[in-house]
Amino acid sequence: MNNVEKKIIELVAIEAAIDPSLVQPSTTMSDIGVPSISQMEIMFALEEEFDIELLEEMDGLSLDGLAQRIQKLINEKNAS
Repeated sequence: MNNVEKKIIELVAIEAAIDPSLVQPSTTMSDIGVPSISQMEIMFALEEEFDIELLEEMDGLSLDGLAQRIQKLINEKNAS
């Protein structure tokens, strides 16, 4: 698990008030009952943490898919 995945799982676990060990990369935020307003707060926290802008919806996206999207944005930012 890379640092991006770890940070996503940490933020989701805090927001969902569950043990991080219960959050798997294949999990979606809806799977563990994170309300949409909390998903937005997580999105803003991730944008701030990684200094990126997430323009796309996260709805139905696994945490692993989200990590891949964030890593791609980080790589694009570092390449420019």
